[in-house]
Parts: sequence; structure tokens; C-alpha cells
Amino acid sequence: MPALNRLSLTAAILINLNIMLGSGIFINVILLTQQADALSPLAYPLVGLMIFPLIAAFSILLAQIPGGTFYEIGSTIHPLAGFISSWGYFIGKLASAALSMHISVTTAQQLIPSLQALSPFFLDALLLVIFVLLTIFNVKTGRPVQYFFFSLKAIALAIGIGIGFAYFEPVHFMYATYPWAHLPSTVPFILFAFAGFEASCSLSKSIENPEKNGPRAIMFSYAIVLTVVTLYQLALYGALGSMIRDLSTFREPFVAILSRMSGSYPHLSSLLLGGALAGIATSALGASYGILYSNIWNLQTLASYKTIPFSKQLTQLNRFYAPVACIFVAAFLMLGYLIGSRGNIVPLQLISASANTLSYSISIAAFLTLCFGTLKQHRFIALLSVGSCLLLIAATLVNAFTYGAFPYFIYGILIAIGVLVHLVYRRKKRATEAV
Repeated sequence: MPALNRLSLTAAILINLNIMLGSGIFINVILLTQQADALSPLAYPLVGLMIFPLIAAFSILLAQIPGGTFYEIGSTIHPLAGFISSWGYFIGKLASAALSMHISVTTAQQLIPSLQALSPFFLDALLLVIFVLLTIFNVKTGRPVQYFFFSLKAIALAIGIGIGFAYFEPVHFMYATYPWAHLPSTVPFILFAFAGFEASCSLSKSIENPEKNGPRAIMFSYAIVLTVVTLYQLALYGALGSMIRDLSTFREPFVAILSRMSGSYPHLSSLLLGGALAGIATSALGASYGILYSNIWNLQTLASYKTIPFSKQLTQLNRFYAPVACIFVAAFLMLGYLIGSRGNIVPLQLISASANTLSYSISIAAFLTLCFGTLKQHRFIALLSVGSCLLLIAATLVNAFTYGAFPYFIYGILIAIGVLVHLVYRRKKRATEAV
């Protein structure tokens, strides 16, 4: 990609933040409280500490393999491992993009009653068309777009944190329960909120000075997100306490807090609620958009190494330096997820989490191999990062028993199809070259 079209460090961090600070932070408020009650604010830093070796490992990998993608990192083990890592991430992460898009649409319908006359799926499809057009014209690389999404989602976060601390009551922690034994059950939800830091791997070839800025984008965005999500959970629990467990949707904590000031400041309360809902909608919107753009480069990378059919078409860039064919493939998969899920967010969460687990594990296996070769000084981090991956795998298994294996079955079929097409294509390619 030409230098003029490369992402600055700030833009790369903003893309990471727009993905990570998506719908997870809002969805988790109720889920974490139901599992851990007063320990819910502590869950974020604890799990964040547990997976920090994984973050550090990715930072080192991007420093050692400047511009490295999931395919190139995994290929240090074997080209097939690189393909599975990149392909699995590409198809799975689009489920998260579809989920965030749907949350954005349903939240917008709550904010604008006239939209309730329209089908959520119709609005999803309309929004997807807009996303495709914006990505084709390469609108996303500019910092103004990233600032726009980030500033709007910051509205909801600022309202939640600000009003939460304004009505903060320590008594909620004095008379609450502290179910330490249930703390591990929060891991899957927190991992979903943290997932997204790896977008730098998908975008690494597009970042200025990738050897330095790739690792920096990961570390800076992770530190910011960890701080924000902890403050957000602490503020809302401090204001509402255990009553959060009885709420049903992620919008209700805002309603519950703002209802306290509606008697004295009805207009301000209504304004803040509207701002919060708008922030949630745009937060999910920014996450969906960021995932779509960063993810298409995984498919483009696979095509550039001629690992799949139609490589020439998939690698071709338009005059805005966007891989149009990759964009359409991604949009088609997102549409399939939206149709198949029928508004159920859990299967999409599970598929997205599976993609993260698969690609993280292959990447860490590659990192471990390097650390027992040329990167001996990082062996300790490598071993700790293996522990982080085992935590991810355990969380995946827990989710399979809790929510059923069907989403994993669908994801497995999509991976199998990709691997089969890849192997057949490579065999035909070698046969043609031999002739």
C-alpha cells in the first residue's frame, strides 16, 4: 500500500479502540454482576492480568515480524497453520462485526421510535450496504472517521462513568456478596470485551513504521481499554449495586441511574439518556466498521500468497487502494450471519470468541517455537502466553457446555470448507507448474 495511504500510530490505536470498546463493555454490566456481584469491577483487572502475557507476546511478534499478519506468523510453523489462523480469524471475526451492527440497529430503534416500523434485518442490510460503499472508497483510513466514532462512543462511556460516580454509594459494597468461586465464570465475557487488540495484526502492513507502531498500537489500546472498562463497571455497580442483576438489557442501567435525577432535572435526564443510547449505538457501529475494514486484509493476504482461488481478483485494488472483491466476500459472510442468527447474539459471540482462540493459539505456538530458537530471551513470556491460551481454550469449552455446540459446528464447517478449497487449489497449482 502506498505510503500516503498508510495508517499513523494514532489512527491504528483508534481503530483498535473502536473495535475493543464496542458492544462488549455495555453487554457485560449485567452479565458480570449476575456472576460475580460486588467482585464484578475486580474481574476486569484480574482477567486482564491473566491475559497480559498474550498481549506482550503479540507485541514482540509484531516487532520481530514487521508487517506480519496471522498468515505470516502462523506460517513460521507451517503454511497450513498460517492459512488456518488467517482464514479462521477472517470468517469468525465477521460474526462479531454482524453482532455489533445488529446491536447498533436495535439500540437506534429504541432511540428513534419511527425506526421501529422497519425490520431490524432491513436496517442491518441497509447499514451493510453503506459500510461496503465507505470501505470501497477507503473512507476508514482517515483519522477524522476514527475520531468521529470514538468521540461518539465516549459520550455513552462518559455519561455512564460520570453519573455512576455522582450517585456512587459505598453501601452497595458493604452489604453485597463476594462470590469468589464464581469469578472464573466471568472469563468468557471479559475475553469478549478485550478481543480486538489483535486488529493490529490484520492492519500491520498498512501501519506506518510497523516494527515500532504495531506493538505500540497493541499496548496503548489495551491499557486504555482496561482502564475504561474497569471504571465503567465500578461506577455503575457503585450507583446501582446488586439490583443490576434484575435488569434485562444493557440499556436499562442508564435508565435506572438517570431516573434518579428525572424528578429534579427531567429535561437533563432525558437528554443524557438520549446521548447514552446514541453513544451505545455508535459504539457498536464503530466496532462493526473497524472489524470489517481491518479484517478484509486477512483475506487479501491469503490471496496475495496465492493460497486460494481467484487470487488475482482478490488482490486487485481500486484507485482508492481498497480490495473490492475482498469487501464483497466479507459483506456476503456478514449477511449470512445476520440471516442465520435471527437476532440471537449468543451464537455470534461464540463464533467470534472461537476465532480469537484459534488464531491466538496458533500465533502463540509460533511465538513459542521462535523463543526456543532465536528469541530465547523471551521464553518466560512465551510460557506465560501459553497459559493465557489455555485459559481461552477452557473458556471456549465452558461456553460449549453452557450454550450448546451448534455455533462451533457451523464455524468448524466454514473452516473445513476453506481448508479443503485451499488444499485442492494448491494441488492443482503445483500440478500446473509441474507441466
